[in-house]
Amino acid sequence: MTNQHVKRKWFLLFAAVMLTALVVSPVVFNATPPSGAPVLFAMFAPRPVPVTPQSTIPNIRINNNTSSLEVIAVRPMPHNMLAIVLKNISSKEVNGYEILVRGKAEIRTDLSAGDWALSQGSTHELDIATEANGPEVTILAVMFTDGSIEGDPTTVTELKHWRLGIKTQLMRALPLLESALNSTDVFTPGVLDRLESQISSLPLESDEGQHHAASGARRGRSDLITNIDALRERRKRNGQFMQRQRLLDLKRQLERRITSL
Repeated sequence: MTNQHVKRKWFLLFAAVMLTALVVSPVVFNATPPSGAPVLFAMFAPRPVPVTPQSTIPNIRINNNTSSLEVIAVRPMPHNMLAIVLKNISSKEVNGYEILVRGKAEIRTDLSAGDWALSQGSTHELDIATEANGPEVTILAVMFTDGSIEGDPTTVTELKHWRLGIKTQLMRALPLLESALNSTDVFTPGVLDRLESQISSLPLESDEGQHHAASGARRGRSDLITNIDALRERRKRNGQFMQRQRLLDLKRQLERRITSL
């Protein structure tokens, strides 16, 4: 056998080995789509890269003071976070809830500010930080669109005062919106500036022992100013001609929110 044949034989053998290595050795890496669900992708490469198994994710301890909300899933997220998926298992619509993480950090979620709620069977996702020993989550209370609240008695009382503060502030803002709608400068930037100034001047409840109501009033005022800022942004993008309609839409949104608190 000539040298040329020997070289050709070794070259073909080497090529076959390399092709086999490429086919049987995928690299697997984690990616997280917008939904937050972990997905596995694969691409071919000369050698595998190790992946941290999900079994190393710390266990989570769940306590529940309600019969209307339950944790149905816990998913790993980037940056040492966990996504907690909560499901409404009641027959009523849920527009808020409060949880306690690690016995010290309270997280209050108010869906009414976004003019939406969880219908029966719907879910909502919340991200929390992981811990070496596994986080502990307590569902303290759940709030409904009919104004009722279920859960830990102390938390329920606090949330009632808090929601009353929000409701009072929104009711004070309605006449201001009505005045803006009827003003001669309703299509100008000035009506938004005036409305923000009036809302910023609304009083806050501060009766002794009712700091939760005052907190709610501050939250209501903050939400209203955020609404005004959103109207300004829409004016920049879309012009002035629909500004009165947008103010009217905001008024109707506030009326819906008031009835749900």
